[in-house]
Amino acid sequence: MEEQYYYQPSRFYSILKKYVVFALNIFYESVSVEGIENIPENVPVIFTPNHQNALMDALAIIVNSKKQPVFMAQAVIFKNPKVAKLLNIIKIIPVFRIRDGLDNLSQNDKSFDIVLNCLLTNNCVGLMPEGTQTDFQRLLPLKKGFARLALNAQDKIGEGRGVMVVPVGIHYRDYYSFRSNIHITFGKPVDARNYLNSYRQNPQKSFHDFKDKLSVELRKIMVSIDSKEYYDVIKETKDYVADQFITAHSQTCDFADRFHAEKIISESMDIYFANHTEIAEELKVWLAEYKTSLNLLKIDNEAFCSKYSDRTLFVDIARYLFFMPIATIGLIFNAIPALIILYLANNAKDNQYISSIKFGAGAFIFPLYYLIMLLLPYPFIFKILLLVLMPLLGLLAYDYFKGVKRFVSFLRVKIGLNNNNPKISRLVFVRNQMIRIVKTCVDAI
Repeated sequence: MEEQYYYQPSRFYSILKKYVVFALNIFYESVSVEGIENIPENVPVIFTPNHQNALMDALAIIVNSKKQPVFMAQAVIFKNPKVAKLLNIIKIIPVFRIRDGLDNLSQNDKSFDIVLNCLLTNNCVGLMPEGTQTDFQRLLPLKKGFARLALNAQDKIGEGRGVMVVPVGIHYRDYYSFRSNIHITFGKPVDARNYLNSYRQNPQKSFHDFKDKLSVELRKIMVSIDSKEYYDVIKETKDYVADQFITAHSQTCDFADRFHAEKIISESMDIYFANHTEIAEELKVWLAEYKTSLNLLKIDNEAFCSKYSDRTLFVDIARYLFFMPIATIGLIFNAIPALIILYLANNAKDNQYISSIKFGAGAFIFPLYYLIMLLLPYPFIFKILLLVLMPLLGLLAYDYFKGVKRFVSFLRVKIGLNNNNPKISRLVFVRNQMIRIVKTCVDAI
């Protein structure tokens, strides 16, 4: 790809971006965005997100940027020439690390020249300040690459216009599942001019100070569980009970609200457990029993988060029965591409690439499959109906069977409580004990 491609708007990129936006809104059940007004215009911008979900992190920013940001990504994902070509088209370029071989490090010069020139020409760049990805909901120590790039560009530009470093917090309900949820928060930009004088006198100190500032800003807009001893306890507990803490603060109860609830819960437990390990140990016991009971009773935790009521119970049952044959047809029509994508995802060498593989393969395989169906010897009108209905039926089928699983769990709990089933009653009791401890932590902070 010619270097000039990265500096200028591309019509093909614009078309592809529209398709990615469309595909992303299908892949995720909900995409919520906050702080979009914090993205500066008409100045150089560096997006610096937390990094937990491979390509999906970059796409979350690309689809919300008015420009065409150039992203830097680990060179390992460029090994396949076809994948590398596609990544280059969407302006993602490789960064080589020592582990990729010392001989490859010299190739970084070209990548850094590209992103530097993007900033000098008033465009935007994205890079992962942690330097790697992790499946922990925790901010890792930041590397100095973003600071070096920002201040190098700022030094060349001068003090006339600032290079703005925009922290981006990205939060997923589930890293790996189709039809999960994603919340994106664009934080307040950090102006590189604030560190320019320090950079000219003592570059290393300026990098250190810049990293500290960005770390503070990122923590404001993401879930970061710092406790190592009780990480699993905090993470799993807030995943199980976060919905319980939404309604008191919001009327909408969407995923943005859940993100804020998860953030409050995890930060509160992080702080409280540091001085109250006996409470953390108590919660650990309740959590273990809760997880075991869910598995033994074949109950989904979502049963406690669903908004079913006695008044609509029979309506819900009738609705699920009515849509069963339609959802079954949708499942049959879409089974072949779905199984191919699952096979590819299950063979991922790194779990953090599962979501990216599902999204990338799905965005290509499903349309290809639908087009192949048009080649079959059906009447033309039937082909058009298939082309329109198959995707809709596929989505309906996935959401339907996901909803049935949740609804059946809800019925098991409800019937069990009505019949005074001791195991169900115990499960509800244990859950309430977990909620009690979380509430204690939240109220104490």
